[in-house]
Amino acid sequence: MKTAVFFLAFSLAQLAWADADQLFQDARALIGKDNREAFKLMQRAAQEGWADAEGGLGYFYAQGIEVPKDEAKAAEYFKRGAERGSARAQLNYSVLLLTGEGVAKDPPEAVKWLEKASAAGLPEARERLGLALLHGDIIEGVGKDVQRAKSLLETSAESGLPASQNALGVIREEGLCGDGRDEQAAEDWFRRAAVQGDAKARANLGSLLFNTSRENRAQRIEGIAWLLLAADAEDPTAKRSLDDNAAVIGADEKNEARRLAEKFSAGGVP
Repeated sequence: MKTAVFFLAFSLAQLAWADADQLFQDARALIGKDNREAFKLMQRAAQEGWADAEGGLGYFYAQGIEVPKDEAKAAEYFKRGAERGSARAQLNYSVLLLTGEGVAKDPPEAVKWLEKASAAGLPEARERLGLALLHGDIIEGVGKDVQRAKSLLETSAESGLPASQNALGVIREEGLCGDGRDEQAAEDWFRRAAVQGDAKARANLGSLLFNTSRENRAQRIEGIAWLLLAADAEDPTAKRSLDDNAAVIGADEKNEARRLAEKFSAGGVP
């Protein structure tokens, strides 16, 4: 009898969690379409104890959607969700702890939650931690560890995050992991981010193609095109590269590259 009661209670709990998750998913789908209903559904899911919904309420307060913007309340809800195991809430709470918005700045505590979100497999958390480890000077208390950065960034890059893809391109182009430079792999990663509109990746791809393809006119033109697109987005690396090479880029090349850049902007990306 005790076993039957246990399984009945367990089944009812599963149904409750499933309902709360559905409320949460419905709320997310309504954001920007019917914010009032989205907020109501998010509240109901949070009342059911759904961790992601606790963090979801934090998002409403952080952005001032349907409620007055309140960074302290956002931090409170992010913390609740984080403590209940929501990886997204853990990431958002860590960001507030780093910036000191709505809560006292606390880098060590921020790193703790960022590590938890990363361990849970959240791509955005792995990207943020990976970039910090790659540079070693972004987050206080996070030193440089290129090998671990590469491991984290590979998973977030495969999830489609362009900043991670660009960072992997830099790692492969510069051979930062001690396994030698691989320009083809770098080009592939830069290109995956560039087609998503990432200005840094477009600048890096443009520089790589231009500098390694001086005898290949098609690739040279493509390189200039990516540099032009990045410069249009105010990327300083692209602007500097175009300025430094202004004397060796002919007017006909630049005009052809501009036409190619316009094609890329219209979706005709190779």
